[in-house]
Amino acid sequence: MLINYIKVAYHEYMIESMNKNTRDLIASAPNQNRDKFDNRLERLTPLLASYALNEIRASMGYTTTKIDMWNCFGSHMDREYLSQSQLDGIDRKEYSTKLLYEKYKFLENLGVDLSNTIVVRDDDTSTTEWTLSKIQDLLGQGVIYEDADSVISCANCGNIVASAASNASVCGYCQSDNLKIDKRKTLFIDTINLNIEEIRGKVVLPRKTRFLKGQLFTIPSRVMITRKRDYGQPIGISGYEDFVLDPKIGLSLMPEMVIEQYDLDSITQIQGAATAQNTIPYTAILSPDISARYVLTSNLPCNIDKARLDDLGTDFFAKYLPLFMLDRARNIDEVQLENVRKEHSKTKRKIDNAIDYINSSSSLNSEEFLVDTSNLVRALGRIANYFVREGIMDIRKFVYGEVSRNIIPKIKSGFGRPADDNLEEIVYLLRGVL
Repeated sequence: MLINYIKVAYHEYMIESMNKNTRDLIASAPNQNRDKFDNRLERLTPLLASYALNEIRASMGYTTTKIDMWNCFGSHMDREYLSQSQLDGIDRKEYSTKLLYEKYKFLENLGVDLSNTIVVRDDDTSTTEWTLSKIQDLLGQGVIYEDADSVISCANCGNIVASAASNASVCGYCQSDNLKIDKRKTLFIDTINLNIEEIRGKVVLPRKTRFLKGQLFTIPSRVMITRKRDYGQPIGISGYEDFVLDPKIGLSLMPEMVIEQYDLDSITQIQGAATAQNTIPYTAILSPDISARYVLTSNLPCNIDKARLDDLGTDFFAKYLPLFMLDRARNIDEVQLENVRKEHSKTKRKIDNAIDYINSSSSLNSEEFLVDTSNLVRALGRIANYFVREGIMDIRKFVYGEVSRNIIPKIKSGFGRPADDNLEEIVYLLRGVL
Protein backbone atom coordinates (compact mmCIF):
# COMPACT_ATOMS: atom_id res chain seq x y z
CA MET A 1 0.00 0.00 0.00
CA LEU A 2 1.07 3.57 -0.64
CA ILE A 3 1.07 4.62 3.00
CA ASN A 4 3.32 1.74 4.02
CA TYR A 5 5.67 2.52 1.15
CA ILE A 6 5.92 6.16 2.14
CA LYS A 7 6.51 5.35 5.80
CA VAL A 8 9.54 3.23 4.86
CA ALA A 9 10.90 5.51 2.16
CA TYR A 10 10.53 8.61 4.26
CA HIS A 11 13.39 7.62 6.55
CA GLU A 12 15.74 8.36 3.66
CA TYR A 13 14.54 11.96 3.67
CA MET A 14 14.07 12.64 7.38
CA ILE A 15 14.54 16.35 7.87
CA GLU A 16 14.50 16.60 11.62
CA SER A 17 14.33 14.02 14.38
CA MET A 18 10.75 13.91 15.63
CA ASN A 19 8.89 11.18 17.46
CA LYS A 20 5.85 10.24 15.37
CA ASN A 21 4.14 8.84 18.44
CA THR A 22 4.40 12.10 20.36
CA ARG A 23 0.97 13.56 21.02
CA ASP A 24 1.62 16.98 19.56
CA LEU A 25 -1.62 18.80 18.88
CA ILE A 26 -1.60 20.92 15.75
CA ALA A 27 -4.57 23.24 15.91
CA SER A 28 -5.72 26.66 14.95
CA ALA A 29 -5.46 29.15 17.78
CA PRO A 30 -8.95 29.86 19.15
CA ASN A 31 -11.08 31.24 16.34
CA GLN A 32 -13.56 34.03 16.97
CA ASN A 33 -17.11 32.71 16.61
CA ARG A 34 -18.34 35.74 14.64
CA ASP A 35 -21.59 36.16 12.79
CA LYS A 36 -21.68 36.46 8.97
CA PHE A 37 -18.38 34.58 8.77
CA ASP A 38 -19.09 33.61 5.17
CA ASN A 39 -18.43 37.22 4.13
CA ARG A 40 -14.91 37.02 5.61
CA LEU A 41 -13.78 33.51 4.70
CA GLU A 42 -10.12 34.55 4.75
CA ARG A 43 -10.40 34.31 8.54
CA LEU A 44 -10.65 30.51 8.17
CA THR A 45 -7.07 30.23 6.86
CA PRO A 46 -5.46 29.07 10.17
CA LEU A 47 -8.24 26.54 10.76
CA LEU A 48 -8.05 25.15 7.22
CA ALA A 49 -4.25 25.05 7.46
CA SER A 50 -4.47 22.94 10.61
CA TYR A 51 -6.79 20.50 8.84
CA ALA A 52 -4.52 20.22 5.80
CA LEU A 53 -1.35 19.80 7.86
CA ASN A 54 -2.92 17.19 10.14
CA GLU A 55 -4.10 15.22 7.11
CA ILE A 56 -0.59 15.12 5.66
CA ARG A 57 0.99 14.20 8.99
CA ALA A 58 -1.55 11.40 9.49
CA SER A 59 -0.64 10.01 6.04
CA MET A 60 3.00 9.99 7.15
CA GLY A 61 2.23 7.91 10.24
CA TYR A 62 2.19 10.64 12.90
CA THR A 63 -0.17 10.40 15.85
CA THR A 64 -2.70 13.19 15.35
CA THR A 65 -5.48 14.59 17.51
CA LYS A 66 -8.10 16.90 16.03
CA ILE A 67 -9.20 19.68 18.38
CA ASP A 68 -10.84 22.94 17.32
CA MET A 69 -10.74 25.80 19.84
CA TRP A 70 -13.33 28.58 19.67
CA ASN A 71 -13.56 32.02 21.22
CA CYS A 72 -17.21 32.77 22.05
CA PHE A 73 -16.57 35.50 24.66
CA GLY A 74 -15.96 39.03 23.40
CA SER A 75 -17.43 42.46 22.81
CA HIS A 76 -17.70 42.02 19.01
CA MET A 77 -19.84 38.92 19.43
CA ASP A 78 -21.87 40.58 22.19
CA ARG A 79 -22.77 43.44 19.86
CA GLU A 80 -23.60 41.07 16.99
CA TYR A 81 -25.93 39.14 19.29
CA LEU A 82 -27.72 42.30 20.43
CA SER A 83 -28.07 43.68 16.90
CA GLN A 84 -29.42 40.52 15.21
CA SER A 85 -33.16 39.78 14.99
CA GLN A 86 -33.27 36.39 13.27
CA LEU A 87 -32.62 34.41 16.43
CA ASP A 88 -34.85 36.24 18.92
CA GLY A 89 -35.67 34.18 21.98
CA ILE A 90 -32.35 32.37 22.34
CA ASP A 91 -29.76 33.27 24.93
CA ARG A 92 -26.19 34.29 24.32
CA LYS A 93 -24.74 30.78 24.61
CA GLU A 94 -27.39 29.28 22.34
CA TYR A 95 -26.57 32.03 19.86
CA SER A 96 -22.90 30.96 19.85
CA THR A 97 -23.93 27.33 19.40
CA LYS A 98 -26.06 28.26 16.40
CA LEU A 99 -23.16 30.14 14.80
CA LEU A 100 -20.83 27.18 15.30
CA TYR A 101 -23.36 24.82 13.73
CA GLU A 102 -23.45 27.02 10.63
CA LYS A 103 -19.65 27.09 10.43
CA TYR A 104 -19.32 23.33 10.62
CA LYS A 105 -22.01 22.81 7.98
CA PHE A 106 -20.01 25.12 5.74
CA LEU A 107 -16.76 23.24 6.45
CA GLU A 108 -18.51 19.94 5.76
CA ASN A 109 -19.66 21.29 2.38
CA LEU A 110 -16.04 22.25 1.65
CA GLY A 111 -15.16 18.58 1.94
CA VAL A 112 -13.32 18.87 5.27
CA ASP A 113 -13.13 15.58 7.18
CA LEU A 114 -14.65 16.48 10.56
CA SER A 115 -14.76 12.95 11.95
CA ASN A 116 -13.39 12.60 15.50
CA THR A 117 -13.02 16.38 15.80
CA ILE A 118 -13.25 17.67 19.37
CA VAL A 119 -14.78 21.14 19.76
CA VAL A 120 -13.55 23.23 22.72
CA ARG A 121 -15.20 26.56 23.55
CA ASP A 122 -14.21 29.21 26.05
CA ASP A 123 -17.86 29.45 27.15
CA ASP A 124 -18.27 25.70 27.82
CA THR A 125 -18.95 24.85 31.47
CA SER A 126 -15.89 22.57 31.58
CA THR A 127 -13.71 25.42 30.27
CA THR A 128 -15.08 28.08 32.65
CA GLU A 129 -14.70 25.77 35.66
CA TRP A 130 -11.11 24.90 34.75
CA THR A 131 -10.30 28.57 34.21
CA LEU A 132 -11.81 29.55 37.56
CA SER A 133 -9.54 27.04 39.29
CA LYS A 134 -6.53 28.28 37.31
CA ILE A 135 -7.26 31.90 38.26
CA GLN A 136 -7.19 30.90 41.93
CA ASP A 137 -3.85 29.15 41.42
CA LEU A 138 -2.35 32.16 39.67
CA LEU A 139 -3.68 34.47 42.37
CA GLY A 140 -2.07 32.30 45.04
CA GLN A 141 1.24 32.39 43.14
CA GLY A 142 1.10 36.17 42.83
CA VAL A 143 1.05 36.00 39.02
CA ILE A 144 -2.37 37.66 39.22
CA TYR A 145 -2.49 40.41 41.81
CA GLU A 146 -4.65 43.33 42.92
CA ASP A 147 -3.37 46.87 42.87
CA ALA A 148 -4.62 50.44 42.64
CA ASP A 149 -3.74 52.32 39.51
CA SER A 150 -4.80 55.23 37.38
CA VAL A 151 -7.27 53.87 34.87
CA ILE A 152 -9.56 55.16 32.17
CA SER A 153 -13.12 54.68 33.37
CA CYS A 154 -16.46 55.33 31.76
CA ALA A 155 -18.42 58.20 33.27
CA ASN A 156 -21.58 56.70 31.78
CA CYS A 157 -21.56 53.12 33.16
CA GLY A 158 -18.58 53.02 35.53
CA ASN A 159 -16.67 50.42 33.48
CA ILE A 160 -12.88 50.37 33.81
CA VAL A 161 -11.93 50.68 30.16
CA ALA A 162 -8.16 50.33 30.30
CA SER A 163 -5.07 51.51 32.09
CA ALA A 164 -4.38 55.23 31.98
CA ALA A 165 -1.45 54.59 29.62
CA SER A 166 -3.85 53.25 27.00
CA ASN A 167 -5.13 55.22 24.02
CA ALA A 168 -8.68 53.98 24.60
CA SER A 169 -11.31 56.48 23.53
CA VAL A 170 -14.55 54.47 23.70
CA CYS A 171 -16.05 52.28 26.44
CA GLY A 172 -16.12 48.69 25.24
CA TYR A 173 -19.19 47.99 27.38
CA CYS A 174 -21.63 50.80 26.55
CA GLN A 175 -19.81 52.47 23.61
CA SER A 176 -19.81 55.85 25.36
CA ASP A 177 -16.93 58.25 24.67
CA ASN A 178 -17.48 60.03 28.00
CA LEU A 179 -14.31 58.79 29.67
CA LYS A 180 -12.30 59.99 32.65
CA ILE A 181 -9.16 59.13 34.64
CA ASP A 182 -9.77 57.44 38.00
CA LYS A 183 -7.73 55.74 40.67
CA ARG A 184 -9.18 52.22 41.02
CA LYS A 185 -8.27 48.81 42.40
CA THR A 186 -8.22 46.10 39.80
CA LEU A 187 -6.40 42.89 38.81
CA PHE A 188 -3.14 42.80 36.87
CA ILE A 189 -0.45 40.54 35.48
CA ASP A 190 3.12 41.74 34.90
CA THR A 191 4.77 41.51 31.49
CA ILE A 192 7.95 43.38 32.37
CA ASN A 193 10.07 40.20 32.46
CA LEU A 194 8.77 38.81 29.17
CA ASN A 195 11.58 37.00 27.31
CA ILE A 196 11.08 38.09 23.71
CA GLU A 197 13.87 35.92 22.30
CA GLU A 198 12.47 32.84 24.03
CA ILE A 199 9.07 33.54 22.46
CA ARG A 200 10.61 34.02 19.01
CA GLY A 201 12.32 30.65 19.45
CA LYS A 202 8.92 29.00 19.75
CA VAL A 203 7.78 30.29 16.35
CA VAL A 204 8.21 27.44 13.84
CA LEU A 205 7.00 29.42 10.82
CA PRO A 206 7.68 31.86 9.31
CA ARG A 207 11.41 31.67 9.85
CA LYS A 208 11.72 35.45 9.55
CA THR A 209 10.24 36.80 12.80
CA ARG A 210 11.61 40.33 13.11
CA PHE A 211 8.08 41.73 13.00
CA LEU A 212 7.21 39.78 16.15
CA LYS A 213 9.82 41.64 18.18
CA GLY A 214 8.19 44.93 17.21
CA GLN A 215 4.76 43.64 18.22
CA LEU A 216 5.91 42.44 21.62
CA PHE A 217 7.65 45.71 22.42
CA THR A 218 4.26 47.44 22.28
CA ILE A 219 2.90 45.44 25.22
CA PRO A 220 2.72 47.53 28.44
CA SER A 221 4.76 46.47 31.46
CA ARG A 222 1.62 45.25 33.19
CA VAL A 223 -1.83 44.40 31.88
CA MET A 224 -5.25 44.78 33.47
CA ILE A 225 -7.17 41.51 33.15
CA THR A 226 -10.74 42.50 34.12
CA ARG A 227 -13.52 43.63 31.81
CA LYS A 228 -17.08 44.84 32.29
CA ARG A 229 -19.27 42.50 30.23
CA ASP A 230 -22.65 40.79 30.59
CA TYR A 231 -21.30 37.57 29.08
CA GLY A 232 -17.87 36.29 29.95
CA GLN A 233 -15.57 34.15 32.09
CA PRO A 234 -16.31 34.65 35.82
CA ILE A 235 -13.30 35.64 37.88
CA GLY A 236 -14.31 34.07 41.20
CA ILE A 237 -12.55 36.67 43.34
CA SER A 238 -14.40 38.64 46.01
CA GLY A 239 -15.10 42.19 44.90
CA TYR A 240 -15.08 41.32 41.20
CA GLU A 241 -18.51 39.72 40.88
CA ASP A 242 -19.56 42.38 38.33
CA PHE A 243 -16.50 41.80 36.15
CA VAL A 244 -15.31 39.06 33.82
CA LEU A 245 -11.88 37.93 32.70
CA ASP A 246 -10.39 39.69 29.70
CA PRO A 247 -11.15 37.19 26.87
CA LYS A 248 -7.56 37.22 25.61
CA ILE A 249 -6.38 35.94 29.01
CA GLY A 250 -8.83 33.04 28.88
CA LEU A 251 -7.73 32.20 25.33
CA SER A 252 -4.09 32.33 26.40
CA LEU A 253 -4.82 29.75 29.10
CA MET A 254 -6.68 27.42 26.74
CA PRO A 255 -3.54 25.64 25.41
CA GLU A 256 -2.62 24.54 28.94
CA MET A 257 -6.16 23.34 29.58
CA VAL A 258 -6.27 21.35 26.34
CA ILE A 259 -2.87 19.75 27.01
CA GLU A 260 -3.99 18.77 30.51
CA GLN A 261 -7.48 17.53 29.67
CA TYR A 262 -6.51 15.52 26.58
CA ASP A 263 -3.18 14.17 27.84
CA LEU A 264 -1.06 15.85 25.17
CA ASP A 265 2.69 16.32 25.11
CA SER A 266 2.71 19.64 23.30
CA ILE A 267 0.66 22.04 21.22
CA THR A 268 1.45 23.86 18.00
CA GLN A 269 -0.99 26.68 17.28
CA ILE A 270 -1.59 28.19 13.86
CA GLN A 271 -2.80 31.78 13.88
CA GLY A 272 -2.60 35.04 11.98
CA ALA A 273 0.66 36.86 12.56
CA ALA A 274 -1.20 40.08 13.39
CA THR A 275 -2.87 38.41 16.40
CA ALA A 276 0.33 37.01 17.92
CA GLN A 277 0.69 39.77 20.50
CA ASN A 278 -2.81 39.10 21.85
CA THR A 279 -2.15 35.56 23.06
CA ILE A 280 1.43 34.27 22.78
CA PRO A 281 3.00 36.56 25.43
CA TYR A 282 0.25 35.77 27.93
CA THR A 283 0.53 32.02 27.40
CA ALA A 284 4.27 32.38 28.10
CA ILE A 285 3.54 34.24 31.36
CA LEU A 286 0.57 32.21 32.61
CA SER A 287 1.59 28.73 31.40
CA PRO A 288 5.40 28.79 31.37
CA ASP A 289 5.81 25.03 31.80
CA ILE A 290 3.85 23.79 28.79
CA SER A 291 5.47 22.86 25.49
CA ALA A 292 3.98 25.36 23.05
CA ARG A 293 4.99 26.29 19.50
CA TYR A 294 3.48 28.61 16.93
CA VAL A 295 2.93 28.86 13.19
CA LEU A 296 2.00 32.39 12.13
CA THR A 297 0.22 32.91 8.81
CA SER A 298 0.22 36.04 6.73
CA ASN A 299 -3.05 37.59 5.60
CA LEU A 300 -5.13 37.10 2.48
CA PRO A 301 -7.07 39.95 0.86
CA CYS A 302 -10.15 40.83 2.90
CA ASN A 303 -13.81 40.11 2.22
CA ILE A 304 -13.55 36.75 0.49
CA ASP A 305 -17.18 35.60 0.32
CA LYS A 306 -18.89 32.50 -1.12
CA ALA A 307 -18.96 33.94 -4.63
CA ARG A 308 -15.21 34.63 -4.50
CA LEU A 309 -14.65 31.14 -3.06
CA ASP A 310 -16.47 29.60 -6.03
CA ASP A 311 -14.23 31.62 -8.35
CA LEU A 312 -11.05 30.54 -6.57
CA GLY A 313 -12.05 26.89 -6.34
CA THR A 314 -12.78 24.77 -3.28
CA ASP A 315 -9.66 22.58 -3.48
CA PHE A 316 -7.45 25.60 -3.87
CA PHE A 317 -9.02 27.56 -1.01
CA ALA A 318 -9.46 24.69 1.46
CA LYS A 319 -6.21 22.75 0.91
CA TYR A 320 -3.45 24.29 -1.16
CA LEU A 321 -3.78 27.97 -0.25
CA PRO A 322 -3.75 27.44 3.57
CA LEU A 323 -0.56 25.39 3.23
CA PHE A 324 0.96 28.01 0.95
CA MET A 325 0.26 30.73 3.56
CA LEU A 326 2.13 28.86 6.31
CA ASP A 327 5.59 29.87 5.19
CA ARG A 328 5.11 33.50 4.23
CA ALA A 329 6.23 36.47 6.29
CA ARG A 330 4.26 38.99 4.20
CA ASN A 331 0.61 39.38 3.26
CA ILE A 332 -0.47 38.71 -0.33
CA ASP A 333 -2.60 41.03 -2.43
CA GLU A 334 -5.24 40.25 -5.08
CA VAL A 335 -2.69 40.05 -7.91
CA GLN A 336 -0.49 37.61 -5.99
CA LEU A 337 -3.54 35.56 -4.97
CA GLU A 338 -4.60 35.21 -8.60
CA ASN A 339 -1.08 34.15 -9.62
CA VAL A 340 -1.03 31.45 -6.94
CA ARG A 341 -4.47 30.28 -8.07
CA LYS A 342 -3.32 30.01 -11.70
CA GLU A 343 -0.23 28.06 -10.64
CA HIS A 344 -2.40 25.67 -8.63
CA SER A 345 -4.89 25.27 -11.48
CA LYS A 346 -2.12 24.39 -13.93
CA THR A 347 -0.62 21.81 -11.56
CA LYS A 348 -4.02 20.30 -10.83
CA ARG A 349 -4.71 19.88 -14.55
CA LYS A 350 -1.50 17.87 -14.86
CA ILE A 351 -2.65 15.57 -12.05
CA ASP A 352 -6.12 15.22 -13.57
CA ASN A 353 -4.59 14.36 -16.94
CA ALA A 354 -2.43 11.70 -15.30
CA ILE A 355 -5.49 10.18 -13.66
CA ASP A 356 -7.36 10.17 -16.98
CA TYR A 357 -4.46 8.52 -18.83
CA ILE A 358 -3.94 5.90 -16.14
CA ASN A 359 -7.64 5.07 -16.09
CA SER A 360 -7.82 4.92 -19.89
CA SER A 361 -4.92 2.46 -20.17
CA SER A 362 -6.14 -1.13 -20.06
CA SER A 363 -2.76 -2.64 -20.87
CA LEU A 364 -0.87 -4.65 -18.30
CA ASN A 365 1.86 -2.97 -16.33
CA SER A 366 5.19 -2.90 -18.02
CA GLU A 367 8.15 -3.84 -15.86
CA GLU A 368 10.23 -1.41 -17.91
CA PHE A 369 7.96 1.44 -16.92
CA LEU A 370 9.08 2.61 -13.47
CA VAL A 371 8.12 5.74 -11.55
CA ASP A 372 10.52 7.82 -9.43
CA THR A 373 8.52 8.78 -6.32
CA SER A 374 11.44 10.20 -4.34
CA ASN A 375 10.41 13.83 -4.78
CA LEU A 376 6.86 13.05 -3.65
CA VAL A 377 8.03 11.16 -0.58
CA ARG A 378 10.40 13.96 0.30
CA ALA A 379 7.67 16.56 -0.29
CA LEU A 380 5.19 15.04 2.13
CA GLY A 381 7.92 14.52 4.72
CA ARG A 382 9.04 18.12 4.46
CA ILE A 383 5.53 19.51 4.81
CA ALA A 384 4.90 17.26 7.81
CA ASN A 385 7.99 18.76 9.43
CA TYR A 386 7.02 22.39 8.64
CA PHE A 387 9.31 22.80 5.63
CA VAL A 388 6.25 23.75 3.66
CA ARG A 389 7.76 25.84 0.87
CA GLU A 390 10.38 23.19 0.13
CA GLY A 391 7.68 20.51 0.18
CA ILE A 392 5.51 22.37 -2.31
CA MET A 393 8.53 22.78 -4.63
CA ASP A 394 9.16 19.02 -4.46
CA ILE A 395 5.51 18.34 -5.36
CA ARG A 396 5.91 20.60 -8.38
CA LYS A 397 9.09 18.72 -9.35
CA PHE A 398 7.19 15.44 -9.21
CA VAL A 399 4.25 16.77 -11.23
CA TYR A 400 6.23 18.64 -13.88
CA GLY A 401 9.07 16.17 -13.98
CA GLU A 402 7.94 12.60 -13.35
CA VAL A 403 4.24 12.97 -14.18
CA SER A 404 4.55 15.33 -17.16
CA ARG A 405 7.77 14.05 -18.74
CA ASN A 406 7.67 10.34 -17.92
CA ILE A 407 4.28 8.95 -16.92
CA ILE A 408 1.94 10.66 -19.39
CA PRO A 409 4.22 10.42 -22.50
CA LYS A 410 4.87 6.70 -21.90
CA ILE A 411 1.18 5.89 -21.47
CA LYS A 412 0.39 7.86 -24.65
CA SER A 413 3.14 5.95 -26.48
CA GLY A 414 1.63 2.59 -25.62
CA PHE A 415 3.85 1.50 -22.72
CA GLY A 416 0.77 0.53 -20.76
CA ARG A 417 0.27 1.29 -17.10
CA PRO A 418 3.37 1.87 -14.95
CA ALA A 419 4.92 -1.07 -13.17
CA ASP A 420 4.45 0.63 -9.82
CA ASP A 421 1.08 -0.62 -8.60
CA ASN A 422 0.95 2.31 -6.20
CA LEU A 423 1.04 4.97 -8.87
CA GLU A 424 -2.69 5.58 -9.03
CA GLU A 425 -2.81 5.90 -5.25
CA ILE A 426 0.12 8.29 -5.38
CA VAL A 427 -1.58 10.47 -7.95
CA TYR A 428 -4.83 10.53 -5.99
CA LEU A 429 -2.93 11.45 -2.83
CA LEU A 430 -1.29 14.31 -4.64
CA ARG A 431 -4.69 15.39 -5.88
CA GLY A 432 -5.85 15.47 -2.25
CA VAL A 433 -2.97 17.78 -1.30
CA LEU A 434 -3.55 20.02 -4.29
